[in-house]
Amino acid sequence: MRQTRGFKLANGHTDQQADALARKYVELVRPFPQVRSVLLERTSSADRLWTVIKAEPFDDSEREAIYRAELDALQDGPEIDVGFRLVNLTELPPQSHRSVLPTGAKTLFRR
Repeated sequence: MRQTRGFKLANGHTDQQADALARKYVELVRPFPQVRSVLLERTSSADRLWTVIKAEPFDDSEREAIYRAELDALQDGPEIDVGFRLVNLTELPPQSHRSVLPTGAKTLFRR
């Protein structure tokens, strides 16, 4: 169960720390044209940042910049238990992203 903003969560960090990391990550990936949206899923065990891209299917070159941004976002801040998920819309059957992406996640960025 989550507690009031500013208190330690079960996963050891505060909402403010997680929010700061999420903002930093969004600023890092926003310039990449393949990024369509970034979602924040809050769970009792860890937060998850979902990055939705539209790129050539199974082309790792489009993903590498995203992976670097994930590492950069974690680099300078406090150690936060956060997971990253990357979904390429072109690798999914039409409309199936609705069953892949978490319901109730907060949209942090949308192109």
